[in-house]
Amino acid sequence: MPARRALALLVAVLAALAVAAPSFGAPSLTVSLSKPALDVLSDATVGLTLDQAPAAQAGRLTLYVPANTSLRLRRTPGNDVGKVLSATVDPGTRPVSATGTLVAANVADYLADACAPGAHAGVWLLSLSTLGVTTTIPLFVDEVTDPGEKARGGFRIDACLPASPRLVALELELADAVKTPEKRSRATWRALVAPVGTTGSADPALATESRSIVPVPVETTLEGEFDFVTQKAILAGKVRVAGKAVEGRLDVLSGPKKALLAPNGTVRLDEKGRFDAKREMDEATFFEVAGLLPAVDVTATECDAPVAPGGCVSASEGPIVVRSEPLKVVIPPPPTLQSGDTGPAVRLLQKQLIALNYLPPGSATGVYDYRTYHAVVAFQGWEQLGRDGAAGPLVWRKLEKAKAPRPWGGLRNGLQLDRDRQVLFLVRDGKVVRAIHVSSGAGGITPAGRYSVFRKETYSYSVPFKVWLPWASYFTGGIAFHEYPSVPTYAASHGCVRVPSPEARLVYEFASYGTSVWVR
Repeated sequence: MPARRALALLVAVLAALAVAAPSFGAPSLTVSLSKPALDVLSDATVGLTLDQAPAAQAGRLTLYVPANTSLRLRRTPGNDVGKVLSATVDPGTRPVSATGTLVAANVADYLADACAPGAHAGVWLLSLSTLGVTTTIPLFVDEVTDPGEKARGGFRIDACLPASPRLVALELELADAVKTPEKRSRATWRALVAPVGTTGSADPALATESRSIVPVPVETTLEGEFDFVTQKAILAGKVRVAGKAVEGRLDVLSGPKKALLAPNGTVRLDEKGRFDAKREMDEATFFEVAGLLPAVDVTATECDAPVAPGGCVSASEGPIVVRSEPLKVVIPPPPTLQSGDTGPAVRLLQKQLIALNYLPPGSATGVYDYRTYHAVVAFQGWEQLGRDGAAGPLVWRKLEKAKAPRPWGGLRNGLQLDRDRQVLFLVRDGKVVRAIHVSSGAGGITPAGRYSVFRKETYSYSVPFKVWLPWASYFTGGIAFHEYPSVPTYAASHGCVRVPSPEARLVYEFASYGTSVWVR
């Protein structure tokens, strides 16, 4: 997501928060930086609410910018200084919304202004329009030079507020206006509001102070990787504000491919500022954290030693912009699993083989055992892959689209042996209930044709080869399905069909006398 677009989204949410829930109580100040890092030029969103009561008509506003925070003063006359994100005024009947602009003026035109006569480093014109009437308020911007005043801030913005329409709330975005502190800090912005006194002008002796605590830097880390088993990006990160972990709610904001989105649009930060999330993805994806820590009322702890005669009436911290660098998560090649491996990926493989009837239900142990090896060989044989018993990328890709094997020739019940693929089907009611890797006679000596089981022995002795054949089911001559310790990935027997040990008894019990056998 381009930086300007992401910034626009952040500003939009800040504005939405201000408009959706204006606070018409005691005066309050909120300041948020679009780039809360050290020693960078940042936009600043400044929100101010004034006392709604007509008797508390504000006459003069002075905004102090912290001494460790620089303010970009000089602007070309006529150019925008920023935007009016929201404004509320009271023309005498009830509060109404207003639109507005904020542009730079020629300072020479305001040398004799009654509000703040003399030269200034900058003059910004705030114009508010509502009900067809536009009111213009000059904002006088200066660097603080008086040593006694420097404790309040390094820069100040002064304004005389009109009696009508009366300003009730204002939200400004100052574009590229603030140079953030060079060192970690929790800088204090101050708004001094002097109400109109009995003389009809602002009375400094009645002024109250509101504060906004702006911490820097806000550091957000994000890391993650693709989890093959869940097919999701597993993401985790941490948020630190001015060097300390923060706990609570993070309101998440951004586009669907670049945001760490929770179902309800928030993530929770634990006591160490950590968070985690899982996101589905089917291609390489960029993720980022972009959101807001909501404003917090800190009046009880941050209103000490007020500089206004009327005391400090409110203090807040935030909302705080949180944003990480984009993190690219790629989908790596599937793991290659083989005998002896263990873990969730093996269990996933086994579950897929169970679903396709290459393994019996309940065999998803997470251990790549002898039975799993032969199930993979059976799958490879039927899908005409190289039979090596290892589940590599080609096996995984085939598993994604594979369907359970089906009997050929319309067989309803019986056994089917495919000599080319070295796979034995157990067929019941026209469906393959198990597909098993076997090894038939070398050189095609196991004859093709249709037969039936005519002899069964749990422990049969082969006279010609002088070997015991457990779980033997004969279907033609001396040729039988039977257990054998060695069942290679190719045809290797003297004519019988070798069955792996875990499956031999199953085949024996499936094949009753007269069960149909079809060899091709």
